[in-house]
Amino acid sequence: MRVLQVPQTRVEQVLEERARELGVEIRRGHGLTTLRQDDDAVSLDIRGPEGAYWMRTRYLDPRPDGPDASGRGHHRHA
Repeated sequence: MRVLQVPQTRVEQVLEERARELGVEIRRGHGLTTLRQDDDAVSLDIRGPEGAYWMRTRYLDPRPDGPDASGRGHHRHA
């Protein structure tokens, strides 16, 4: 087995570039405050740098992407 040592910042840069190529909007500094699920979708209340807002999405992958476990994850709009 070969191990390739790549700094975490470079891995994140490459993943972010690819995500943007696929049309993903990346929001930093946002936190999930409330999550509600019904049969059709998930509704989210979010607090961001510009204030609070909500969104509705077909699904949410709530795996956090850092040690703070702030509830960041992946979603797809409804």
